[in-house]
Amino acid sequence: MIREERLLKVLRAPHVSEKASSAMGKNQYHRSQSC
Repeated sequence: MIREERLLKVLRAPHVSEKASSAMGKNQYHRSQSC
């Protein structure tokens, strides 16, 4: 649920900060894979 909300936020506002969003996305991917 939380991951989906974060993804929605990134998709809704990708212009906020592409670099930050990409870094967060990588971290989320790593965490999701480890879980």
